[in-house]
Formats: sequence, structure tokens, C-alpha cells
Amino acid sequence: MDIQITGRHVEVTDGMRNHVYDKFSKLERYLEQISHPIVVLTVEKGMQAAEAKLHILGHEIFAESQTHDLYQAIDEVVDKLDKQISKLKSKLQDHHKPNHHHNKEQDDESEI
Repeated sequence: MDIQITGRHVEVTDGMRNHVYDKFSKLERYLEQISHPIVVLTVEKGMQAAEAKLHILGHEIFAESQTHDLYQAIDEVVDKLDKQISKLKSKLQDHHKPNHHHNKEQDDESEI
């Protein structure tokens, strides 16, 4: 996965870059569907933040986290992305299932 990593008020070191790639590898199960991942790392007034945006299955997913530790912020962002992607995939799969709930209600009414 080719991730665009940008630093605001911070130089992106090899350690930071490697940490981003290591954590984003958690999302590899969705790899074929993810495109244009962008990560922005920011250090401002003692707060360190990570934010990420990516496209998957025609949808844009965004997550951000602010902590006092940039590496922890990266971890939290990847966890948030993972949850959002899982939720999106479940939602899309649910739309493809036939709706049997409506038919059951009709059956229940005819028994009365």
C-alpha cells in the first residue's frame, strides 16, 4: 500500500513512517479495495495528532486522534479506520440481503 504521509510542524522521520506502515498493515485484509490513503501527522502546542483519509468501496473514510504521543495517535487512528471499514462492509453486505422481515409481518397478520 502506498501511503502519502505528510507532517505539519514536524519532520516525518523513518521511525514515524515505519510505524504508520506497520499499523496500516492491519488494514491489509481490505487492501484491494483501499485507494488514496493519506496520513497527516501534526505537532502543535504540545498536542500531537494523526489524521487519515482513504477511499474504500466508493466511500471516503476519515479518522483523527489527538494525544500527547504521536505513535499512540497513529494507533488510535488505525483502530478507528478499522472499525469504520468493518461497519461500512457490514452495511453494504446487509443491503444485498433480501428483506424477509416484511414477509414475516404479513404472515403474522394473516394468522389473526
